Amino acid sequence: MRAYLLFVLLARVLGAISAFFLSVSAARSFGPLGAGVFLLALNITTFLALGARLGLDNLALKYLIILQSQKSGLAARALLLKAVAAVALAGVAIGLVVVAAIALGLADWIGKHDVGPILIAFSPTVAAMAVIGVVAAGLQSIGRTLSSIAVQSILINLAVSSMILLGGSSAVLSAALYSSVAVIFAGGGLVVLLRLIPKSSSAAPLPEWSELMDSARSFWSVIVLQQLIAWNGQFTASVLLDRSALSVLLVAQQASMLISIVLTAINMVYAPRFAILHANRKTDELVLVLRHVMKTMSIATAPLILFFLMWPNLTLSIFGRGFDAGSTALRILILGQGVNALTGPVGYVLMMTGNERVYRNIFLIVTPCSAAVSIIFGSFWGLDGIALSTALSIASVNVLASIAVARKIGVGFFVTN
Repeated sequence: MRAYLLFVLLARVLGAISAFFLSVSAARSFGPLGAGVFLLALNITTFLALGARLGLDNLALKYLIILQSQKSGLAARALLLKAVAAVALAGVAIGLVVVAAIALGLADWIGKHDVGPILIAFSPTVAAMAVIGVVAAGLQSIGRTLSSIAVQSILINLAVSSMILLGGSSAVLSAALYSSVAVIFAGGGLVVLLRLIPKSSSAAPLPEWSELMDSARSFWSVIVLQQLIAWNGQFTASVLLDRSALSVLLVAQQASMLISIVLTAINMVYAPRFAILHANRKTDELVLVLRHVMKTMSIATAPLILFFLMWPNLTLSIFGRGFDAGSTALRILILGQGVNALTGPVGYVLMMTGNERVYRNIFLIVTPCSAAVSIIFGSFWGLDGIALSTALSIASVNVLASIAVARKIGVGFFVTN
């Protein structure tokens, strides 16, 4: 398990580096002004793609693991195809809404008129990335975690980054290239996954679709609210800040996400185990595994957190000139991620043990507060205020989720026995 975890961590680090490389490529090619609108459009597209998944990626991960453990490969394949069809249709519909919104003047309303053509070029990515999310969950369910990370985090970013550096003359062209690569990877990844899932069949029935969608709605609301907390500061910044300050915030937030990438890598290894242990009612073993994961997270992220806190300007200088104004914002965001590391994979535990509604309710409490605080802090303290509101929101969710895990399972940051 340790050797495998090291391989997954390495793959996830490569994923973080590829995302980092994409941001650096955009910053150096388009400058502080152009990079802001490109990264804003990319983040909006990513957020919409997560919404288009309808919660079926996490649901697919949970049920595909269970179905395959019951030697019901045919039921697993049927569930996968239904999930892919649903998210693809949702992604196409959302992409068309984006195009219509831009045509009606949405970009002009937020004061960033040049983001409109970039969003239109990114619109096919919504459906493609939604499908990739389900495919990645499927790969993870059959133990192909490294392939899941590569498809979802590494290959597209590296391909597009290279294209930008080699001749991406405009942000619109780069967005169109990103969409083309995403569509290719979505189709290719699905074909490969279907070949990998065993065709064995047993008496295990396919769960009722209405029952699955009811559970998926909880997963979906958690993911959407989670991303709103992570990115609502950027949406606020797109209205309150000028293009240069917006670019600085986006770059600082992208750098801080390196911490969460490490945490997600560890989560991806252990999430299937959480689901299986819970399904088999092995609560004591689940507690032991969770304690081990919390310790691993703290040790794995501590050096990176300390580096960012001590030398933020060194990190930001990689993006080029004009981004050193984000040093304070980066420090603030890193502190928020530090709380995330200390509390452990509490969100994954709640979702994999049938407590996804508890996790959703936490977000229903924190998200509106986060939006209000972001506007207030951004109005008073600008860039650093928005960073502070984002860090407080991330910390609040993880602390509340840790308390919920402590009450439901008996282990967490606030349980010492």
